[in-house]
Amino acid sequence: NGGRMPFAGAAVGSAFRNEIAPRGGLVRLREFQLAEIEHFMNPNDKDHPKFGDVRDLEVPLWPREQQEATEDPILLTLGEAVDIGMVDNPTLAYFMGRVYLYLKALGAVHVRFRQHRSNEMAHYATDCWDAELLCSGGWLECVGIADRSCYDLEVHSARTGKDMTAFETYAEPQEERTVERKCNKAAIGKAFKGDAQRVLHHLQHELSAAECQTMQQVLDTGMAVQATVDGGLEVDITPEMVRFEQVTKKVTGRAFTPSVIEPSFGIGRILWCVL
Repeated sequence: NGGRMPFAGAAVGSAFRNEIAPRGGLVRLREFQLAEIEHFMNPNDKDHPKFGDVRDLEVPLWPREQQEATEDPILLTLGEAVDIGMVDNPTLAYFMGRVYLYLKALGAVHVRFRQHRSNEMAHYATDCWDAELLCSGGWLECVGIADRSCYDLEVHSARTGKDMTAFETYAEPQEERTVERKCNKAAIGKAFKGDAQRVLHHLQHELSAAECQTMQQVLDTGMAVQATVDGGLEVDITPEMVRFEQVTKKVTGRAFTPSVIEPSFGIGRILWCVL
């Protein structure tokens, strides 16, 4: 997509899990049909241009506070839910609205959205809601809509050494105080061999400006700095491997790792509940 955001892809296919006791018809299977959308966006701009289409849509919401107080779901418009911070951002709410309309169009009668409680939400997720349908066995999760933050691409980039960033162009050039990271790839490659890409990624992308400054203060004394790169690998960074310099530059934009909103549809479960 030329580095432009937002960008989305979708896939439908078979998924597998280690289900010890398959049961409940299409509810618990070892192999099942899954449809997913991966919607990538700027983490600093989570508005959606079509949020207005669903902003006034009233949906039953069961936020974590209501669950913990054993209270019933509440009926709110998605706009109200975003305004009060119940749903984290407009793009997440937009997909919740589209999922609700889709399930209703399929013939689902009883639909609600249940927010993941703090003890069940993935550590990297910003917010997560399940669309649940009422069937003969009670409420059943059929669609998950999660804001998975930047976790997926950051981990992929760390493991592969591939750049997974997009670029945001500013309306006007800006002066920024930044850290210039001068890495000696030859010295790093000679010292760490197969782990060189992981170390290089750590130095170029994972250290904050403050961490770079602190490391450079030690390197300036001629001593090595022990660092822990992704995966728990401990390495010694020596002065000839890297130098960090504070510089002021005119910049036209910035690189960022996109966040992703992931609606995930359990096709079998939806059919089970609707039919």
